[in-house]
Amino acid sequence: MLKPVGNAIRTYSSQGVIGEIPQMAVNKGFRVSAGAWLGKDLNENEKEITRLIEIAQNVKLESVIVGNEVLLRGDLTEEQLLEYIERVKKAVNVPVTTAEIAGILMQHPKIMDAVDYQLIHIYAYWDGQPIDTAAYYVAKVYKDVQVLAKGKKVVIGETGWPSEGPRHGSAIPSKENQKKFLQ
Repeated sequence: MLKPVGNAIRTYSSQGVIGEIPQMAVNKGFRVSAGAWLGKDLNENEKEITRLIEIAQNVKLESVIVGNEVLLRGDLTEEQLLEYIERVKKAVNVPVTTAEIAGILMQHPKIMDAVDYQLIHIYAYWDGQPIDTAAYYVAKVYKDVQVLAKGKKVVIGETGWPSEGPRHGSAIPSKENQKKFLQ
């Protein structure tokens, strides 16, 4: 079902059925970036990292993603995240990154230096931007990260606009605004 609308898959965890998706997706011709979900529970993090390494050693991946917005949530310190990134980099032969809100990542140059490429999330809606300038805002933040990336590739991992929900500053969710943002 996904093949007509995309050519790549990103996972957010390495456990359970989600941990089986990378191999299935590669078998169907997708490029895959497999992720490990990291949180406050260090025992669960250990399971995620161990399984992510195993997947990367046995599946032809595009890259691996060590954590998703862990700094934003305050689940790990910068030092803890750096340790996980370095551990994975030593164990796999594909690019290693972490996924983070662009504004948070830019406050952590050590993380930016440690990863092989920058995987950023930019949500004009959550940052309270009006729909008329939302796409421009995303492009500006992307360029701001490029300046700090020291020549490393910058990839937008998440962006979008909600069709409903609460207003955030000048950002108003609606189906019309969602369509406008996507266009």
